Amino acid sequence: MEGRDFLLLGMAGGLLGADRTAFLQSLASRPIVAAPLAGIIAHDLAAGLWCGILLELLWLMRLPVGGFIPPDDTLSAICAVLFASALRESGAAGLADACALGALFSLPLGYFGRNADLAVRRRNGKAYALAIRESGEGRVVRVGKSHLSGAALFFASGFCLALFLGFSSRHLGLFMGSLSPRAAPGVFGPIIFSAVLLCAAGAFLSGLNARRGLGLFAASSAIAALAAFMTGAH
Repeated sequence: MEGRDFLLLGMAGGLLGADRTAFLQSLASRPIVAAPLAGIIAHDLAAGLWCGILLELLWLMRLPVGGFIPPDDTLSAICAVLFASALRESGAAGLADACALGALFSLPLGYFGRNADLAVRRRNGKAYALAIRESGEGRVVRVGKSHLSGAALFFASGFCLALFLGFSSRHLGLFMGSLSPRAAPGVFGPIIFSAVLLCAAGAFLSGLNARRGLGLFAASSAIAALAAFMTGAH
């Protein structure tokens, strides 16, 4: 990745960060969308697709409903892809290994992003209280300007976090890749990936109604077993 790629990544992070709450809320900030976008920027769409699937399952039931502020799954998705693509580029891990490790690596960063989100919300809350006080005193308050400045703070936060943590994630992945032995495709990777995928599916099912979750789990297990049988038969 070159400098312009990181700048583009920061712009994407800013727009997606604003989309989470302050702007359109089009769901483009979900990992299933944000991760492939980061994969395109990092020139590794395969890592973006698989990291998006893993992280979407992990974070799907952590929604910003009411006063609950979930971890920043958008930032987590971006960093997971850059870490995974760096491991693949260094030759230290195959696709399955790299995406599973990238997803695990990125989980704490989601909570880091949540703290930044809280700081921006507190700042906007103070601006709102100031606007209310000024309107009560009969002073002119430019509501449109206040809204734009509040959204701009979310964009700036997303831009800085995506740029800094994305850059750090990629170079940490390259560094760890340089210390690790070369990958052994088809041996260890599928085990790690399957374990992370099962944990992600468990996190998703735990947020559903118990009976509905049990039914979905049984149906998906039956489909997976049938697919494995058909694949083995051929």
